[in-house]
Amino acid sequence: MPNVVIIAAASFNGQSGGTASAGWVITASTGDTLGLSTLEANACGTPVVAADVPPFDQTIGPENGARYAHGDLDAMAEAIENQPFCESVTVEIDDDRVGEAIDHENGYTELTGSLMTVEMRIDYEGVTARTRMAMEDGYPLMKLLNVDE
Repeated sequence: MPNVVIIAAASFNGQSGGTASAGWVITASTGDTLGLSTLEANACGTPVVAADVPPFDQTIGPENGARYAHGDLDAMAEAIENQPFCESVTVEIDDDRVGEAIDHENGYTELTGSLMTVEMRIDYEGVTARTRMAMEDGYPLMKLLNVDE
């Protein structure tokens, strides 16, 4: 999709304060025991973009979000792009921060908002808003950069 750039997959752990004010929640999780963060997002009225894997294949549908084929970044980009008024999304993973965050005893880390830069452009009725994800009290929130009318 020309308006969505995904440099690497990203995950998002929702919290009610953020998910209630979010336009949508996007998860690149390849599976979840209960899918609580996505259920929480939907309970707050926030649509979810998730892979077509359990439990999301049972909890996310056209009425509350969109699913994409697991492992298909183009399909993920299309699901994001199809969200109302979103014209572009860019996700960049900071490899240095990921390397520092890895639990060297176990050799892995969870990919969280603090390890990436996410920017969006939203167009609505002739107004363009640009946002960037910023960490606030350890939680990733989209912050408004500017509005052009």
